[in-house]
Amino acid sequence: PGSYRFRVRSVSAEGVSSSSAVVEFRISPPLWRRWWFETLALLAGCGLVYAGHRYRLQRVVDLERVRMRIATDLHDDLGANLSQIAILTEVARVQDGPGGEQLSRIANLARDLVDSTSDIVWAIRPQKELLSDLVQRMREFAGDALIARNIELRFQAPAAGPDVKLNADVRRQVFFIFKESINNILRHSGASTVTVEVAVEGNRLSLRTSDNGKGFDAAAGNSLKGNRHGLTGMRWRAATIGGSLDIVSGRGVTVSLSVPLRRSPLQKYVGGRQPGLP
Repeated sequence: PGSYRFRVRSVSAEGVSSSSAVVEFRISPPLWRRWWFETLALLAGCGLVYAGHRYRLQRVVDLERVRMRIATDLHDDLGANLSQIAILTEVARVQDGPGGEQLSRIANLARDLVDSTSDIVWAIRPQKELLSDLVQRMREFAGDALIARNIELRFQAPAAGPDVKLNADVRRQVFFIFKESINNILRHSGASTVTVEVAVEGNRLSLRTSDNGKGFDAAAGNSLKGNRHGLTGMRWRAATIGGSLDIVSGRGVTVSLSVPLRRSPLQKYVGGRQPGLP
């Protein structure tokens, strides 16, 4: 494409030249190379990028709304009803006297369900996405559970500084692995001291929970006696977020969890296709 000029002249046998004949012409560019087409293509590309961004943003907003609605419903409806069950069964147990053991068990179960509901509500709330929120929740849970049993808690966490934003699934699974570790200590270890260490090293979050209890026989199986899911469930939770879990039993039990803070799409796919809990 472009403008051209064709010039021609003749020369006789005697060497006399004629005047030049000139023809000017222009070759137009193809349709896809014309300025108006390129402008429209650029505008269309920008429009597609903007539409994709708006669509992704709307999906994120919709997901946050669903999470907030579920958390609110669990807290306001299920949590309130379970609390009422616990109160009514406790009143009935007091009225029935020594024969109310079954009502006492129902009341304890209802309280446990209230606590579990509270943990689920916390895990899915979109406002609690920072590492500091996770550390605070873990500290509160461990403190309430261990101090009530006269078990010393030593909790080490990153000092104040730039906070780390956690994926909702990572935050949820890390907390429930930690909760299972503390519950195992309360049920089986007979420990007097528990040490919890939380650290961020590069792109990985590490959690280490150890106690000075009696430990357990790792060769006897991969689940603790009396624990329905046991260690298999903890390893499953770690695998779903692309992490690794090491459990060492000796003089006490040490549970070490390492989780990537940001995962590749392949890791997310592999982690999401793990089998269900045993």
